[in-house]
Amino acid sequence: MVPPEWANVWYVLEDGSYVYSAFVFISSEAEVAPWYSEPGLERYVIVDLSDQVAWVMLGQNVMHGARISTGYGQFATPTGEFTVYAWGRIASAHMTSSEDGFDDSVEPYDVQRVLFTQYFAAGGFALHLNYWQPDGVFGAAPSSHGCVGMPLHEAQYLWLFGYAGMRVVVRP
Repeated sequence: MVPPEWANVWYVLEDGSYVYSAFVFISSEAEVAPWYSEPGLERYVIVDLSDQVAWVMLGQNVMHGARISTGYGQFATPTGEFTVYAWGRIASAHMTSSEDGFDDSVEPYDVQRVLFTQYFAAGGFALHLNYWQPDGVFGAAPSSHGCVGMPLHEAQYLWLFGYAGMRVVVRP
């Protein structure tokens, strides 16, 4: 078997580290263009906790349904209407339980290179890639410390769609 050419491609990050190309999703122009072709329609996200889906909205139209995993037990994702903070779009974040306001003795965490992070609520709540969970939890089970985690292609889709000030509606 001869591996395809793309199987040998790695991307260099700003810090000098590498990421395998299979873990990089780049939307085609056809996927991005509709978001900008309807002037005056709001772009926002509805996070549905019961269905574990984030609905990507343009006005009243559903553009995409992203499989997610939200907070469980004492780490429940807060419900309500929020907006992505002006400072809250971080392409590659470093997250720790202490910085996010959780008692380190409960369930400490320290994760680096959390891609496509969009903070929307006080306490470290964000939309972001969740690479440390198995694919089977997305769309099926809450498993986070309150964030809205998702697989890589979904996180990048929301990143390309999102913006500082974007409304995020979290409903039960």
